[in-house]
Amino acid sequence: MAATILELFDGSVSLFLSDVNYLFLGDLQPILESHLKRLSDSEKKALYWLATQNETVDISRKATDSELSQSEFWQAIQSLARRGLVEKVLVGGRSLFFLNPVFKAYIQCR
Repeated sequence: MAATILELFDGSVSLFLSDVNYLFLGDLQPILESHLKRLSDSEKKALYWLATQNETVDISRKATDSELSQSEFWQAIQSLARRGLVEKVLVGGRSLFFLNPVFKAYIQCR
């Protein structure tokens, strides 16, 4: 995938991900699909919810439009982070979470 981005988009991931209607994944698509198939229902719900968010998420507040309880949501986020699908950043002493950009684009294009 990195070679594709380098060859076709001069190394720009943002250009590669810019067309929200189409995402060329090449050999990466079966890998992403296999990750998705292995997720629990709770993980999938959290994943799809994160894919709708435009900014990083403070998970200390319950996602109002999530079907999961706070505990289920936290467990799902923790599991997704361990799998490398959710990433964490520290902002102002708080942990904020977001979906891996390539996986997010894949979910949005499905």
